[in-house]
Amino acid sequence: MAERPEILDLFEQFLSGWAIGDPVSLASVCTPSAALISSAHGSINGATALAEVLAMDWLRGQEAQINSTNHYVAVDNKNAVLGAYLYGQITTSEPVPKQLLFGALVVADLIATDKGWLFTQLHLTVTWLEGDRELAIAWTPPRPRRLWEVGDDAPHLVNELDSPWARLPGAKVVGSAQDQVGEVFMRYIWAMDQADFGQMRGTLARDIAGAFPPIGDLTGRNEVMGQLKNFRQPWPWMQHFCVPLSIEINDDRATMLLGRVIAQRPVTDEDFPLFGAHYRIQLRKDEGQWLIFWFEYIEGWITAPSGV
Repeated sequence: MAERPEILDLFEQFLSGWAIGDPVSLASVCTPSAALISSAHGSINGATALAEVLAMDWLRGQEAQINSTNHYVAVDNKNAVLGAYLYGQITTSEPVPKQLLFGALVVADLIATDKGWLFTQLHLTVTWLEGDRELAIAWTPPRPRRLWEVGDDAPHLVNELDSPWARLPGAKVVGSAQDQVGEVFMRYIWAMDQADFGQMRGTLARDIAGAFPPIGDLTGRNEVMGQLKNFRQPWPWMQHFCVPLSIEINDDRATMLLGRVIAQRPVTDEDFPLFGAHYRIQLRKDEGQWLIFWFEYIEGWITAPSGV
């Protein structure tokens, strides 16, 4: 059970080191031969090299904040895989105020060592940018928000090959029973955003039903997946940042409440967590596997579970 908090703490150390541009902190969470495969930076081999490149992302006078959601952690003996979404903000006040928001996803491989868990590979895909792109002038930017055109590069991450579930397919979700239930939704929403509807199939009961605005009420796995597939195709930059707010388990039934973080407005003026919508999800265990059978997406700002 301890693997999950250890790995998530290591990941937060990586994000903190990246945000403040600290190459020592970045290198310390990686094996010496670790690799970075990044849509923004290219491929870099070696902990020292990747740490130096990431530490140079922010120019003098810039500040960066990086947050993570949608965590998935699984372990197979001495190997582990981590999946997460990132949303970040780069700002500068001199000579004039500027801001850049970005969304990204990470798939990381880890290995257990005598020093604890360490990253062996970090796959970083920047999915969208919003604001002044000059604040990340060294990055190779993602494709603009438009449909595919002849000459576009291949996607940096192919979910069927590169998702954390594909990277280490024999791994088991680590953590509490609530973490294992929460993983089903994270796998569902990752599949939605990455257009991997084969992966989505394994998260939904055949008789799933619910409210899917703006599409409407849907019933049955065929209708749900078919409509979501049509809905998803025009928006390859789609990214749903989601945080579990409560998970209750009663024998073979589970109820989950999740908040959807809006990267442009993640907190209130008083710095409390703020969600632009929330999900009410019900699951049941079928032959040992949790499946979503009721799905409800509710638009509107909330600040806490008690506010819904």
